[in-house]
Amino acid sequence: MNRPTTASAPNGTTLPNDQAASSSGPIGPFWVGDIPAAPARIAVARNGSPADLTGRTVAASLVRPSGYADPLPATVSGSEVLVTFPADRSLFAARGLYRIALTFTVTATGAREQGSAVRFPVEAEDGWHTLATARDEWGQAAPRDDVTLFKLLTIARDQIIDLADRDISTVPLGCQEAQWLHARNIYNATSTAVRADGGVSGNAPTFRPHPIDWHIAQLVNPRRGGIGGAA
Repeated sequence: MNRPTTASAPNGTTLPNDQAASSSGPIGPFWVGDIPAAPARIAVARNGSPADLTGRTVAASLVRPSGYADPLPATVSGSEVLVTFPADRSLFAARGLYRIALTFTVTATGAREQGSAVRFPVEAEDGWHTLATARDEWGQAAPRDDVTLFKLLTIARDQIIDLADRDISTVPLGCQEAQWLHARNIYNATSTAVRADGGVSGNAPTFRPHPIDWHIAQLVNPRRGGIGGAA
């Protein structure tokens, strides 16, 4: 499906010894089957400032969740790199986190530098929450970063599938509700400072599977006959 999507907001990558990417927005998100209509514009930084890419060429590749890498055309434009997706086919065959890897070559010497990879999610209409529907439920306290929210929803989904005592390939409403609630619990558990609005403060978290609470477990495997009744 050739959906008219764009990647106009710059995403950041860094060169060695850099401390922060100069990103003002994400690439995507895209959907399985999408063919992006515009190049991905990636800002390149070194030591917190726009990198000088004069005299450098760039090679780009799209790394799929499976690890397979597709080479992509790329050009240097000032301190940015423009990466073009193929117009005749989609490279987004499966849901997951994709990344664009960049390698810079100094024309005069042949020296090469690897930039930090730029990640973005590719979504699927599979009955589970999308980034947009999860944010609708979660409200303003939901993570703004697409990669962060995508990871949380994926971890929560996988735990719910493992917990379910029946086939949920057609996702029940209770399991979909449980997904975003459990994703929120994982998010909150990564910080020692949880705000009253359900958000968190502190450093960037590392997400890990988190025990599913009783209320969420009931959404996944509802018990019949009242509390303590037979499942």
